[in-house]
Amino acid sequence: MLTGHMMKDVLDDLKDNLAGVVGYFVIDENRDVLVHDVPELMVEAVEKAAKRLHYVIDVLQSTKPFDRVIIDSENIKLIAIMAGKRILVVLAEKEVNLPLLKLLAKAVVPKIKEAPVEVRPMADHRPASGEFSVDKVLRLYDALYGIAAEKLTMFYGESAVAMFEECLEGIREKHPKVLGDVGFLKDGKPDMERLKAASGAVSGEELIGGLEELLLAMLEAVKANVGPSISDEAIDEIIKTRETLLQKEDIQMPPFM
Repeated sequence: MLTGHMMKDVLDDLKDNLAGVVGYFVIDENRDVLVHDVPELMVEAVEKAAKRLHYVIDVLQSTKPFDRVIIDSENIKLIAIMAGKRILVVLAEKEVNLPLLKLLAKAVVPKIKEAPVEVRPMADHRPASGEFSVDKVLRLYDALYGIAAEKLTMFYGESAVAMFEECLEGIREKHPKVLGDVGFLKDGKPDMERLKAASGAVSGEELIGGLEELLLAMLEAVKANVGPSISDEAIDEIIKTRETLLQKEDIQMPPFM
C-alpha cells in the first residue's frame, strides 16, 4: 500500500520527468492539502486556493461529472484531475505537453486514490445520518445567496437585480424545473418561495444541481461587475458559512455533495 511519503515521491517523479510542470498539490474530501510541491511564492496561498478550487469543482460536478478541468491564466495552466475523493492539481507552464501530462497522470491517479495519509482532524462537513429536508436546504442556500447578493448590491443597489437576471438566463434552460419561474427580489436574492414551489417536482439531486448552478451564476455576476477580488471574498464567506450551517443545522445532502 502506498504511503503519503510514497505518494509525494510518485508526484515528484511526474514533476521531474515532464518539462513544464512547475508544481502540484493534492486535496482531500475535507478540502485539506495532503501533499504539495509548489514554487516558494505560492506556498502560503496553496491552502486557500485548495478550498476555493474544491468548492468550485463541487459545484461543477453537481451539474455534470467530469474527470479533469483545465484553468488557464496569463502565465500558467492549472490542471485539476479527479482521483476518487481526492483532487490532483498540477501547475504547469502554458506550453506544457498536455497529451503527455494526461498520459502520465493516468498512471499516477490510482496511486493517489489508495494512499493513506494522516492529516489534522477536521469535522466532516456532511452529516452521517438524517433525512434530506427541502426546508433546511433552502435555508442554507438562502444564506449563501445572501452573501453573493450583498457583494453586488453594496455597489449597485437594486440595479444588481438586472445583472443577476442576465446570468440566470444563461443557465435557466439547463434546470427548467428548478429555475424556470425563478426571478430575483429587490435585495438581489432569488425568490425562495418560487424555488420552494419548484422543489416539489424534482428529486433532491436535481434541486441541489439547480441551486448550485444558480449560486455559481451569481458569483460570476459578482466577478464580472465588481471584480475577482470581491468574488473571491464571497467564495471564502460561502465556504465557511456552508460548512458551519451543514453541521449546525444537521443538513443532509445528496451523496454527490
